[in-house]
Amino acid sequence: VEALGHLLPDSHLFLGEQATTQAFLQEGESSRWIHIATHALFRADNPLFSGLLFSDGWLMAHDLYPLRLNCELAMLSACRTGVSCVEPGDELFGLVRGFLTAGVRTLGASLWSADDNTTAQTMSRFYQEMLAGKSGLEALRTTQRAIRESSPHPYYWANFILIGSRL
Repeated sequence: VEALGHLLPDSHLFLGEQATTQAFLQEGESSRWIHIATHALFRADNPLFSGLLFSDGWLMAHDLYPLRLNCELAMLSACRTGVSCVEPGDELFGLVRGFLTAGVRTLGASLWSADDNTTAQTMSRFYQEMLAGKSGLEALRTTQRAIRESSPHPYYWANFILIGSRL
């Protein structure tokens, strides 16, 4: 996250004890891009209780529903943030639905456990590509191809996806 702060000099960083749910709630509604790097938990038994761990506790998927996050991109660089559970009526529930319901236009999420080193490389390269003018899809594709060169197993380069409108 600190490396991303250098790439995005006007960003607001909340590290360690400063990374609270309250800080997220205060800054999230007015942020163009949101990046959350923390631990995540997917609950297949009750996907609305899937969550992101902040320093003061968990932000659950159901906590996102009343929010209005008018942002272009929210990137969740934590393990299994893109996993959803199919409920009756073919409805998908989990963090993805929570963030999209809150108004995030594009959500970046992971489909399985994230390797810390490759995730850091992926996020830095992804934002560099975005800042160079590439669309989100182009930036992710370019980033994944670059990571695949040094780490050919899909576990390392293929876990992040973009969901929502085109960025």
